[in-house]
Amino acid sequence: MGWHMSFWLVAIIVYVSLALMTATPILQVTFLGIRLNPGGASFRRVAHPLYVGFRLAIT
Repeated sequence: MGWHMSFWLVAIIVYVSLALMTATPILQVTFLGIRLNPGGASFRRVAHPLYVGFRLAIT
């Protein structure tokens, strides 16, 4: 009985550890935010159809 309990304990620890490791980048972005690069010529040359339609609609 003791071995089965330790197996499940190890499995839970591994599972929680993997969950925390994969959630760390998401939590960092959520709480610390990200720094966006300023737009430039590359943003003006975007060929996405929705963006082009929006740009034509506002000009």
